[in-house]
Amino acid sequence: MEIRLLGPIEVDIGGSAADVGTSRQRAVLAVLAVEAGTPVAVESIIDRVWGQAPPRRVRDALHVYVARLRRSFRMADPGYGDVLVRRPPGYALNLDPTMVDAHRFRLLLQQARPGAQPDHIRAVHARQALDLCRGTPMAGVPGDWAAGMRSAWEQHRVDATLIWASLELAGGRADLAIDELAQLMQQHPLAEPVAAVLMRALCAVGRSTEALDRYLKVRQALVEELGVEPGHELVRLHQAILRGEIGAESQPVSPAPAPPSAIGARLAQQPGVDSGGSFRSATRGGSTPPLQLPADVAAFVGREIELRVLDDLVLAPSASPPRPTVSTITGTAGIGKTAFAIRWAHSASSRFPDGQLYVNLRGFDPLRPPTPAIEVLRGFLRALGVAPAEIPQDPDEAAARYRSELADRRMLILLDNARTAEQVRPLLPGVGTCTTLVTSRNRLTGLVASHGATPVELQLLSPQQAALLLRTIVGAKADDETATGQLAQRCAYLPLALRIAAARLLCHRHLTVDEYVHDLLHGDALAALAAEDDERSEVRAAFALSYRDLTDDARRLFRLLHLMPGQDFGREAAAALIGVGSDQARRLLHQLCDAHLVAEQQPGRYAMHDLLRRYSHAQAETEESSEALREASRRMVDFYSDTLHEAFPHFQQRRNEARRDLAYPPADPLRFPDRESALAWHDAERASLVAVTQLAAAHGWHNAAWQLADSFFGYFVSRRHWQDWFTALRVGLASAEEISHRDAAARMHNALGVVLKQTGRYDQAREHYQRGLALAEEIGNSRMVAGFHVNLGGLLVTEGDPRTAVAHLQKALADPDHGHNPQFATITYLNYACALIELDWLDEAQASLMKSLQLAEDARDLLNACYVHHNLAEVALRRNDFASAQVHAEHELELAAQLGDPLRRGAALDILGSCLAFHDQRAAVQRWEEALDVYRALQHRLSINLEDWIKVLEEGMPTAELVERDAARRRHARRMI
Repeated sequence: MEIRLLGPIEVDIGGSAADVGTSRQRAVLAVLAVEAGTPVAVESIIDRVWGQAPPRRVRDALHVYVARLRRSFRMADPGYGDVLVRRPPGYALNLDPTMVDAHRFRLLLQQARPGAQPDHIRAVHARQALDLCRGTPMAGVPGDWAAGMRSAWEQHRVDATLIWASLELAGGRADLAIDELAQLMQQHPLAEPVAAVLMRALCAVGRSTEALDRYLKVRQALVEELGVEPGHELVRLHQAILRGEIGAESQPVSPAPAPPSAIGARLAQQPGVDSGGSFRSATRGGSTPPLQLPADVAAFVGREIELRVLDDLVLAPSASPPRPTVSTITGTAGIGKTAFAIRWAHSASSRFPDGQLYVNLRGFDPLRPPTPAIEVLRGFLRALGVAPAEIPQDPDEAAARYRSELADRRMLILLDNARTAEQVRPLLPGVGTCTTLVTSRNRLTGLVASHGATPVELQLLSPQQAALLLRTIVGAKADDETATGQLAQRCAYLPLALRIAAARLLCHRHLTVDEYVHDLLHGDALAALAAEDDERSEVRAAFALSYRDLTDDARRLFRLLHLMPGQDFGREAAAALIGVGSDQARRLLHQLCDAHLVAEQQPGRYAMHDLLRRYSHAQAETEESSEALREASRRMVDFYSDTLHEAFPHFQQRRNEARRDLAYPPADPLRFPDRESALAWHDAERASLVAVTQLAAAHGWHNAAWQLADSFFGYFVSRRHWQDWFTALRVGLASAEEISHRDAAARMHNALGVVLKQTGRYDQAREHYQRGLALAEEIGNSRMVAGFHVNLGGLLVTEGDPRTAVAHLQKALADPDHGHNPQFATITYLNYACALIELDWLDEAQASLMKSLQLAEDARDLLNACYVHHNLAEVALRRNDFASAQVHAEHELELAAQLGDPLRRGAALDILGSCLAFHDQRAAVQRWEEALDVYRALQHRLSINLEDWIKVLEEGMPTAELVERDAARRRHARRMI
């Protein structure tokens, strides 16, 4: 399969073209293809495709387009029918990104950039990238998002053309590049870098007169359209051609310009000129301007969005009067801040004709103190041509002189490795003709607040980018995609760790990627990620510099955070971990965020990557006693136990009121005002819920372990995360049996039966129900005995034995503590009605359902009310009362939305399709396709049933036959849900 976006949108599947539909449908495909392999939220798709004013039923339209694309893929090749999948929070194209031409273009362009490969290989990559361009990208797709992507891709095409043409020119093949450069010049008449390469190519083949003519045309366009003169480099090139220094037999006066970043083709929009229309010299007497940037980093990958932020920052319209442009580049230790800043600075160097200044401020140097501002100022002033005797000794006076020297220059200043905003302030220009980049591990919020600095915070590389970095450095040794991906993961996608890993693989020629991954997994990963002859190139040392600057309380919180059970955590859990209130925890977490030792991924939720977690663990082993670590773990377990217990009524009324086993009740308990907020917290903590149960059991806190597993009942029944709950319940059952707690064991058997029934493992479900029933009878809990009869009855209905089911359900109803209590009788009457439906006793079934609905409404039991409306819709459908069935199906859909229960939503959409099929087959199919999305997202076996049904419908059939065959399908499906 190949998806082509760099021209009219096309999908090729095995040589067959898939129908990509209307412009909106093509836009949906484009959004998903740009993010291939990654889910795109529904809201994001809508925003990109429809913009700020989507139609009222935009979600329905999106579902239709998704369904049509799936059908189109399936018709081209049935093997690709499932490539477009529902994956929360939206949809995803489940394919390798390199199957999309735009992704291949980006990779080829990356491999063509300087330092990545030998020049002749780079030229091949650049040419291959250009050959993917077939015209206007995403032609005909409307909207601001598409326009923005077209603009970005066009700039990348310009970059690729300049790289390719410069390499052909350097290889003595200038004649191959001239026509393509001339065509590019027509499209971008103000692009000075394009003009410069074209002029050099013309001179190289003896066409100097045309090169001079090209300069005059560019100058005229700049003067007429922008009122400015050409930039310094183009002027120098023109003068060199006039002097005969560049020609077919002569060498250029300077190397061909380095291929620009996205800033290149827009360079002429804001050239640096003074009031007379010509560039000022950076140093007195017209000497060479300072060019202090360190060498560009080799094998740079990713960061396209952040690079574009800096491009846009420099090219933004100037304020009046112009203000200095300042950007802070921040991120955790080893994230690649300096490499990023230097990469951009080199790519934009031609934008600053008066040169660049660079200094390492040593803000986090383990061996040397931070560089004093006066020392930096002296060095900068000398570079600007100020005689040493004229440099003021007073720091304030030196700063004033520095600002004066910059006043008529257009320069780039890179202040690397700053510690504080105060360290940086004396080094900031006072005028708007200069751009300053500041890198730091700290956020430097003072510069953002007082100087309007634009913050650029670097994140970890994506898995694909991290693997590409390893392959680019290591080469063929990293050809095994699986092993390389695992190595990237063990390096936490942190650039410093990835580069150290790559260096080790290169320096130890017998070390394989698999062996190195094993070392990182089973040994000391931090020690394995150290350059053997350079202490500064060590992940552990990089983290230590940030850790040592924290306050005592913040350091303690950091070293305990490795105990957190999930990948991310909430502020309240962190507070419980160290036994403080939520406000104090917030202040400490802000310290850790400012030092980039944790990241606030969303408001109130934090995370640290795996290597920082290992460093946290190492520091805890050194600085914390085993008793302190055990106490912190118990505090966390008790926080979850208390929070889950108190949240339970938001999901179900029947809460276990057994005494909580809390050794350390939270100092600042977390409570939820409503079901929605409780659901949101449980969703965010889902991975932690299982892990904290395992942690409790591992420490021998068995009461806490089974109570935690029991507290998940309402949430997991609503969200249908069966595997997670199954894992927790097995731990809970083992803990209950460890302490011979029969009541707790019976509860675990009951919940395990529910999970196994829902996942189609009926024999195992029956075994757990029967074992739980035996325990309930042993301890004489009649209500629990009745509950097991209810569940056994429901299981028998599913298995197709409604008569035996009725016997079990009548036993339950006969128990007065159960049959007359709304909290328990609701589900009993519901299951009883399901058995009666299967026996086709519809009148009796409806009566039982109405009794169940009344009980559910009295108990405010939304989940069982949902089930009741579904079955009332089924009764109505069997009576051919489609209008009444639709009313009940729509009630179910509304309740499912309130519950946040995806399976109930899918079931409601499914039966709503059946209600609509009699009079509106198109609307019915739309609802069935929406239901199929839900079932697929849940990996529910109903997806197969419904997918087969939708395929049958594509063949077409009379309405009467459709209704009859759908009824048979539903009968089968009822045994699967």
